[in-house]
Amino acid sequence: MRVTVRLNDSVSAPFYVDTGASGVALPVHVANQLGLRVGPKTRHVPVTTANGRVLRPLFRLDAVELGGARVEGLEATLNPTMDIGLLGGAF
Repeated sequence: MRVTVRLNDSVSAPFYVDTGASGVALPVHVANQLGLRVGPKTRHVPVTTANGRVLRPLFRLDAVELGGARVEGLEATLNPTMDIGLLGGAF
């Protein structure tokens, strides 16, 4: 299901609700709108995808909102291959 998610009270972006995903994945263009940048101190975590295991940058979001539901302090990985984000079980 495709939904519009509000991130950090400032950016609205399309995401797919992904019941098979455990976490939240951000496309690069959304991370850029949020001012998130990968630097030398950015933590990377292993993520299992349909194509195998990869390391992805990890960020903590101030807030993620969908409808009346809001989660603060949610971690999200950066996925350079996506155009639309994934909203998994962590939300």
